[in-house]
Amino acid sequence: MVVIIKSKKPSPILSPNARVHWAKRARAAKEAREAGFWHTYQAPRAGFIPRRYHIVWYYCGRKPDVDNIVARCKSYIDGCCDAFRVDDSLLELDGVTRIGVRHKDTSNMMEVWFSDKNEIRIYDRLTKGAACVGELAEGVPDSACVVSYWKGGEA
Repeated sequence: MVVIIKSKKPSPILSPNARVHWAKRARAAKEAREAGFWHTYQAPRAGFIPRRYHIVWYYCGRKPDVDNIVARCKSYIDGCCDAFRVDDSLLELDGVTRIGVRHKDTSNMMEVWFSDKNEIRIYDRLTKGAACVGELAEGVPDSACVVSYWKGGEA
């Protein structure tokens, strides 16, 4: 089974390249962790124990650095693990997919794919679509997320 959490990106303050006061960074990390928890809490996750995760990052303009993407998502992933009731040190990063888009609205989105299998076949799933459970609220940052999932089968 694969659980996909689609939401707004965490704050740019969480990037290692951001030079901000530690308290401001701590506040942003707390908000990202809470957002990750509540977005994942909405997912159909009964009995689901993730082993791997994959980040899909949409961007407009300059291609972002993979290391910065992973660091920026750390608090969000920690919140997701809190909702799954899994220790985040047990999860393996399967990779980061960067997708260039033309619209700024879409470029503020990201997806985190959690799988209970040994690998995530991300490219098959990106091309075949997903079964959506929720909708992202327009114009309201981090109010909701789209949760998709696959159970069984190859795609």
